[in-house]
Amino acid sequence: MAYTKRNRASQAESDLVGFIDEEPEQAPDELSMSVTQLNKSLKSLIEGTIRRVNVVGEISGFTVHNGHGFFDLKDPESKIPAVMWKSVIQRTPFQIKNGLKVVCSANLEVYVTQGKYQLSVSKMIPVGVGVRELQFRALQEKLRAEGLFAESRKRSLPPFISRVGVVTSPSAAAFRDFINTLRTRCPYVQIVLIPTRVQGEFAAREIAQAFDFLNRYGEAMRLDAVALIRGGGSVEDLWCFNEEISARAVASSVLPVITGIGHEIDVSICDLTADVRRVTPTAVATLIEDVDTRFERAIDEAGKHIARIVEADWSRAGERLQALTSRPIFKDPLGVISSKKADLLSQTQDRLTTCMESLLERRQASFREAVGRLDALSPLAVLSRGYSITRDLTTGRILTKGTDARNGAILETRLEDGVLHSLLLDGGRSVYRN
Repeated sequence: MAYTKRNRASQAESDLVGFIDEEPEQAPDELSMSVTQLNKSLKSLIEGTIRRVNVVGEISGFTVHNGHGFFDLKDPESKIPAVMWKSVIQRTPFQIKNGLKVVCSANLEVYVTQGKYQLSVSKMIPVGVGVRELQFRALQEKLRAEGLFAESRKRSLPPFISRVGVVTSPSAAAFRDFINTLRTRCPYVQIVLIPTRVQGEFAAREIAQAFDFLNRYGEAMRLDAVALIRGGGSVEDLWCFNEEISARAVASSVLPVITGIGHEIDVSICDLTADVRRVTPTAVATLIEDVDTRFERAIDEAGKHIARIVEADWSRAGERLQALTSRPIFKDPLGVISSKKADLLSQTQDRLTTCMESLLERRQASFREAVGRLDALSPLAVLSRGYSITRDLTTGRILTKGTDARNGAILETRLEDGVLHSLLLDGGRSVYRN
């Protein structure tokens, strides 16, 4: 016969009452129950009577062993041991820590061998905090620790946006508002729609797939930026933008990402990982217009600056040209050329005169030096020292020896201050002077 838990609990309760009511007139071994029997009866009674319970208390003495969590759940007056198995801890969307007040959904378990009982917790919720908020906080802290929210990794939008990729649902009213705003404010911006769900169980995965597609083909489509937009809704409606897969997809985008999700008070994880956040889809379209307007203003200012530079250069060039045209060469070029030629001829003549004089002086000096050397070598120079030179006028020979003279010869004797002529005779000499 099969018994339910309730039947077993009733039987255990009857057994316990029977033992308690019996008078100990019989032998002890016949009237008493063993410790194991008692614990088993208590186990059947407790586990059969108290099934699943929700218990409020504060976590104390929390430890982890082999992935399983052990702690006490207490209030100001008492406490009860509790265990959370590894699989339950992994599903819990927040950090379990001492001092946290929680509501535990658990089964009450009795250990027969130890005579102890504890709560086997299958679900834990902090008091006053919803599950969605806990998941949001946990993912926010995780991604912040990885640096995905850091301003240093966020990129600026390009100065001019001509093509923008839009990740959203094509049937969403927010998409129509976005298109209308762009058409009104900057109709030249082209829109490339990457359709996805923006609500529901599969929305986050589709958003991640859309960004993967953009990372591969966005450059080929010549996109300048990506807009992730969705209109307002409940927390559940917008939850796909708070899931890790969509938030990481936004953070890993190779193109700058602008988000416009929900309303101003709706800040999602995707907003935090995006490069630029705007409060609504319409505000995203306005931002694109502002970027282009700033670019147009920058071009206009650059054009004005270039015009000022050109005007200044033109003015300086005009002044220089005027200064050049006022010179004599432009007023009387022939006269200037003639004057230049005359000056050049005069300068050339002066240089030639100077060169000739210098050359003549050098030649005269050389001549005087040569004459001096020749004079020093001349035989006439010895006449001043008392010597003379005699030659035979008939033959023209200079007499160097007495035997060279012939009788009757006419001789010429040159002295320092004149010449003597003489006739050589036998036995005597006839001398006469010119």
